[in-house]
Amino acid sequence: MKKLTSSLILLVLLTGCNQYGQDLQQDLEAQDREPYNEGREPNTLYVNHKNKKPSDDILMYSDEHGHYLTQFHDHLEALYSAMDRSDFQDAKTHTRALYDLTEKHEADATPEAFELTKELIAGTKTDLRGVMKNIKRCETSRVGCDRAQIHTENLTTWLEVMEDTYEESLYDLGITN
Repeated sequence: MKKLTSSLILLVLLTGCNQYGQDLQQDLEAQDREPYNEGREPNTLYVNHKNKKPSDDILMYSDEHGHYLTQFHDHLEALYSAMDRSDFQDAKTHTRALYDLTEKHEADATPEAFELTKELIAGTKTDLRGVMKNIKRCETSRVGCDRAQIHTENLTTWLEVMEDTYEESLYDLGITN
């Protein structure tokens, strides 16, 4: 019985492989007959931005957002440095500067193409408030410093996500820098 079942399966497989082999051969021959469309774009879904230039408000916002990200990075780096030196007054200064910078940028009119960046900016404020709240406790409590450090690390993650989203938006809009 096993031999019969095995033989039937083998016969079906060989017949099927032969059929698919013939189909493949026919497909390859048909492909050789089709002319190559050298000048035609293969898929317009990913190249639509070539046909449409971004508006001035989008270009202006992209510049402002890029500047915001650079300043955010610089202040965040200074905040880490201040925390490493246990200079909590300097850390408070940079945290306040980050918060003010974020609030100012959040208040700017945001084009629809950058709406996701607006949500990310709002999210950073939660961790900025966490750093401000806990940095006051650093001088008296190690727990406060640990919590401030966690919020600071979260800010690093927020910055990375904002930068990635920014780059994707620039690419989608066809903006190069």
